[in-house]
Amino acid sequence: MEDKIKECADSPILSFPEFPNWEKLQKVDYAGSFWDEQDIQNLNSTLIYTALNLKEINRKLDETQRKKLKAEASYKQKIRRLILTTNGKTETEKKRIAEIMCEKDEIRILYYEQVIRELERLANSTRYDLEVFKIL
Repeated sequence: MEDKIKECADSPILSFPEFPNWEKLQKVDYAGSFWDEQDIQNLNSTLIYTALNLKEINRKLDETQRKKLKAEASYKQKIRRLILTTNGKTETEKKRIAEIMCEKDEIRILYYEQVIRELERLANSTRYDLEVFKIL
């Protein structure tokens, strides 16, 4: 047990997972679209494309929120079990050991939180684009 704790404490800088590339969702092919030509005939297709893009962003947002919820539940369960089963002199020491052993779970939760923030920003931007189309 002590070897595990020492190994965790001595580990090099934490490695974070790669964040998703949202370029496909952010990039709009403007060639032939309303934004490119200022052609009202293309407004409908651009509006449909933007609405479908927003649906895909919201689907990814829902999926990531579910993953975060599962990760949080797993983290809470794991840390409670570790606090109860860890050998420590005080409750504070047991809690600290459990937190060290759950660092990867904490990083995963932080990762999901960041992905959710990025998706929410992207969704808000796309909603704004849709509002512009409604005005036109």
